Amino acid sequence: MSEGSRLKRILSFYLSNNYDSFIFIFIQALVFGLFFQVYIFKQFLPIFGLDFFIIIIFSIFLYFLIWFTYALSLSKLTLDRFSRGAISEILKYDSYSYFPITILLLVGLVLQHMEIITNNLIWFFVVGWILVFLLKTIIIFYKPPRKDISIEELGWQAKQKIIEKVSNLDPDEHIAKMYKVDGNHPVRKYNVDDELRNAVNIKNSKKGQITFISPTPLKALRYSLGFISKNENISGNLKLFLCFEKNEKMIFNKDASLFLTGWNEYKTELPEKTKTVKIRWENTIKEDIYLSFVDVSTKESKEKRKNIITIIFDGVVPESLGIYRDDFQADNVSKFFKDSIVWKNAYSQGDWTMPNFMSMATSLYLSHHGSYDPDLYSKVLSKEVTTLAEVFQKNGYNTYGYFGCHRTSPGYGHMRGYNRGIYRYTGQKPSYNNMDVTLNALNFLKKNQNTNNFLFLHYFGTHPIYYQNPNNVSSEHDSLTNMSIIDGITKQELNKDEFSYIQEIYNQKLKEIDDNIAILFDYISKYEDENTIVILASDHGSLLYDKNAKNMKNAGKDKQRTRYLEESRVKIPFMIRYPKDKRKKLVLKDDLIEGNITMMPTILDLAGLQTPKNIDGVSVFSKKAKGYTISESVFKNIYEILLKNKDFTYFLRTNRNRDTGEIYAEPGLEIFFDKSSKKIIDNKIIKVYKKEVSQILKDNKLSNVVSDKE
Repeated sequence: MSEGSRLKRILSFYLSNNYDSFIFIFIQALVFGLFFQVYIFKQFLPIFGLDFFIIIIFSIFLYFLIWFTYALSLSKLTLDRFSRGAISEILKYDSYSYFPITILLLVGLVLQHMEIITNNLIWFFVVGWILVFLLKTIIIFYKPPRKDISIEELGWQAKQKIIEKVSNLDPDEHIAKMYKVDGNHPVRKYNVDDELRNAVNIKNSKKGQITFISPTPLKALRYSLGFISKNENISGNLKLFLCFEKNEKMIFNKDASLFLTGWNEYKTELPEKTKTVKIRWENTIKEDIYLSFVDVSTKESKEKRKNIITIIFDGVVPESLGIYRDDFQADNVSKFFKDSIVWKNAYSQGDWTMPNFMSMATSLYLSHHGSYDPDLYSKVLSKEVTTLAEVFQKNGYNTYGYFGCHRTSPGYGHMRGYNRGIYRYTGQKPSYNNMDVTLNALNFLKKNQNTNNFLFLHYFGTHPIYYQNPNNVSSEHDSLTNMSIIDGITKQELNKDEFSYIQEIYNQKLKEIDDNIAILFDYISKYEDENTIVILASDHGSLLYDKNAKNMKNAGKDKQRTRYLEESRVKIPFMIRYPKDKRKKLVLKDDLIEGNITMMPTILDLAGLQTPKNIDGVSVFSKKAKGYTISESVFKNIYEILLKNKDFTYFLRTNRNRDTGEIYAEPGLEIFFDKSSKKIIDNKIIKVYKKEVSQILKDNKLSNVVSDKE
């Protein structure tokens, strides 16, 4: 959004939401107009005279101009942008702070008019300014003004802190235990070229030593050095020595000018198999440089080696994949999964990216993991909650993740447990595209052909609004990357042709991803088919193919369909492809499954690993299948829930308190639908179903004070 457009919205917001400040400033402007008349002209001009109105109007205009210029300038200087919250705070604060001088001038004018005083009006002006100064000092001391007061602005700041927290994060516990190093070089998770690894920073540390203890005997040591070149004239040298009991061997010697930005990977042979390796360094480089031991297993496995790969296509609807239309040649995904298990009734636990990724990582409903609000109440995942990657890491798997959206920032905590985690907003730079996801995954698999591996790959290109660019890159000149245009397109009512046009762009992006991922599928089929399990799903659906939708965010014109949890927004593809020796034929399953929270228990079931306690999901292979799905939308002050089982669908929309999380007892909308999606109006049937809903929600420890009421 341009600064001009932002300024228009700010002025509109201020004039429509700050009546008290507006009135106070107007009164002050009027009083100053009268003051100018008396002080300059030494008398009141005739009230109905032209000169009187000219001076009053001019003074009011000048006064408002000064205040707005002051507020806008202060906002721009302190926040580097025009902020509605900051301007509102500044104007409210100053409109009250300057009121003493207004009162004194008004008293002086009255006395002047009554001829009680004649030449002392200027003293009222001076005393007024002194009182303003004292009042501002008192207020600043006891209650300093915030730069930003509005919920939107505070929320934006809170969210940015989380999103931008992509380096110097807490390390993965199971990996950090392998490092033995002094207190000046703690193990942290550092971000170099958008890739996070557990490492130590040896910046400007002339001498030091690190001991790496591997759970499995090593024939060779693989390590990496993370480096970001911040200037062209960087100097210094780094040497690494492999230490033995009585001697040592130099294994690395390089000047800073020869380092490439990114993680530089190296390998050195060891004289004999060993679990303990000591490295000594001599370093004169003053820039950040990180030493990491990469792609390590935390436990020795005696079982057959496994690759478990989870692929998430963002915002994909099932019917856009050929396998759901019995057309196995329609795309590479359908060809690859033609002998797999495919679920036709999988539903996500939320309607947008951030909370659903958290649910996939934790197997918790939105209400339980708490990371669902887009701004002020953004919440980082508790360290007490175990993530899917942490389970694999603890059980000796090499863990790798690629996440392609700011809503999946590692700052939220769901990326804990990845030995290597790439966080790139695909579509924002020419090199950050779907092929980048595929090639990095291939590189990881090729380098780790002797370990158990868990990969989680996020393809973001199918998330609306879509980057339309024939070269699979986007730039600042691409109109669809302009957020104000995107916002307008996704909210405005679209006709049939406009929807068809956006659908065509979506189909192009899906084909682009399908073409790119074919390389990965081909590699698996040729070289890893005996060892690899692949799971493909989506984080949420889309209104794109909803025949009743009127735009990309709103699902219909009548009030009963103006909601977040429309079925098309939560219905997702879900499929599993076994290794070659276990594949038989395509199995299409009608079972209702909770696509996000079933991810952890299902994948761990496939790996033969124990599932953490206190999760909400159930494996798709479990005999204790739920037989229903629950989706929630906890968005700002709105709470919605969609519960589906074989007999009916239940929908609730009501309000909630964002501070306490309390869901209010009076719903705005509560509906039951039958199998054919028709609204149920029979009160006897509703009463029976309502009792069943209450029990289901109680079993899952979900709050629903509405359905608990008779």
